[in-house]
Amino acid sequence: MHLQISLLLLFCLNIVHGGDGYFSERYQKQSSIKGPHFLPYNVKSQGNVILSKAYPAATVPIKFDKILYNRQQHYDPRTGIFTCRTPGLYYFSYHVHAKGTNVWVALYKNGSPIMYTYDEYKKGYLDQASGSAVIDLMENDQVWLQLPNSESNGLYSSDYVHSSFSGFLFAHI
Repeated sequence: MHLQISLLLLFCLNIVHGGDGYFSERYQKQSSIKGPHFLPYNVKSQGNVILSKAYPAATVPIKFDKILYNRQQHYDPRTGIFTCRTPGLYYFSYHVHAKGTNVWVALYKNGSPIMYTYDEYKKGYLDQASGSAVIDLMENDQVWLQLPNSESNGLYSSDYVHSSFSGFLFAHI
């Protein structure tokens, strides 16, 4: 458990430091653990986007249209799809709000749902739901978030309440 927390902290410090590998390199020199290290030397693929409008269309990728970070342009805001350009293990997460009705979202890889999240809306409240997954991606694999049907389309977002979708490469394989 302590090792996992240490690795996560070092990973976050590496990202904050600009991903230049300082913390990863330092950790590798001081570590007694043999084998591959999953701290990236340089983050080569990542994105962080939010949704600016509530209640997106169902059965198609959600178009998160406000870009917080997308330097490598692997996420396309016109389609809502992240396309892998660097094969490896990726961490994807999403955080959504529900208002007015239940929300049911799915994380898709190449047209197939790999994970679902459901939130049963309680009248008068703004609910939240989130999910995350580690996914093995090859070049040109695609990942997106989608509402599987229109019956549970309570996905809410506004100027001050953000639903978001993020992903980044954390290990080359």
